[in-house]
Amino acid sequence: MLVPGRNGVLEPCGPGCRLSRSLAWFGLRDDGRCGCAEFARQMDAWGPDECERRLDEILGHLREAAAKRGLPCLDAPARLAVTQAIAAARRESHAAEKARQAEG
Repeated sequence: MLVPGRNGVLEPCGPGCRLSRSLAWFGLRDDGRCGCAEFARQMDAWGPDECERRLDEILGHLREAAAKRGLPCLDAPARLAVTQAIAAARRESHAAEKARQAEG
């Protein structure tokens, strides 16, 4: 999935973008109080490898955001959602890199 990046160039959806889209599927979107959109952009800037290293920090943000909404945040499903978002972003990034290399 490509999304508009810097200078209008389409780029692969990063881990934060992927996580946001997964959570939106369940009706969980940035409500302006949680800072989720900003955190998702930070995750995209970190990239998949750094997000893996910061997994506990990301899970902490999800717990805080859920608490602000009065929602539970179960560790196993949250961890699964984050790791799947990281893996999907990594796959897409690798595919985009291969496509760029094939173009010459």
